[in-house]
Amino acid sequence: AVVSTQSTGSAEEENILERVRHFGSRREWAVKKVNRDIQVELGQETAIMGSEIKIPIQLTNTNSRTSRTVSLSAHIKCSAYTGRTDNKQPLIKTITNVLELSKKESDTLTISLSPEEYIKKIRAGSTLRMFLQLSVQETKQVYATQESFLVKKGTGVMVSCSKTTVKQYEEFDVTCTYTNTTSTKLTRSYFYLEGPGIRRSKKLYCGTIQPDSTIERTLTLSAYRVGERVLFVKFCNSKIPNAIEKVKIQVEEADPTEVI
Repeated sequence: AVVSTQSTGSAEEENILERVRHFGSRREWAVKKVNRDIQVELGQETAIMGSEIKIPIQLTNTNSRTSRTVSLSAHIKCSAYTGRTDNKQPLIKTITNVLELSKKESDTLTISLSPEEYIKKIRAGSTLRMFLQLSVQETKQVYATQESFLVKKGTGVMVSCSKTTVKQYEEFDVTCTYTNTTSTKLTRSYFYLEGPGIRRSKKLYCGTIQPDSTIERTLTLSAYRVGERVLFVKFCNSKIPNAIEKVKIQVEEADPTEVI
């Protein structure tokens, strides 16, 4: 059975933070070794900007005779790129749960963060930090730890060229496609194209992209430097970090008689 409450109250947050300050970043139990019959394992989180973030926590009661009642508190904040968390770094979420584990039972609790809960609070180049505290009612077992994880940029950008081998000054079409797989409406969006040896960096404005929709823009370019060139396409917007894709183009020397 699971009893769940969620809050952003200061009393509960300070209690969690005080536990973590006491134990530091090490995972440590504050009971005798013989009473440590609850195992904790943090699973691989799924953290992509603009999508729901999921952090699985697996709890196992290794006792073969009796059940255990486990209280769990998690406090998630935005952390600066230096790892520092303070009052200047926004609070994302505080969660409290109580789990009843039968003998030899294992259960996974997944903490979820919707884009609406964190998208306006997280900063570029920052991470999320989770402060976790567990206590076992029957054995007075206490566990505290802190974990950091990076919110990855989503991809979603596709680039295709009408030709990947061209002559100097020959025109070719570049088609840029972006699919918004998030539940967030992306505003002030545009493609930015740039590449060494390719003339004229360019912006292709896309406006607002609704969730689960695709935008496509095509631009005609020409290259003037011989050799293998790389065209970079960046999708920019006001909501989530930029996504970048690249495509290689082979530029061959033009026939002098054909150059005007």
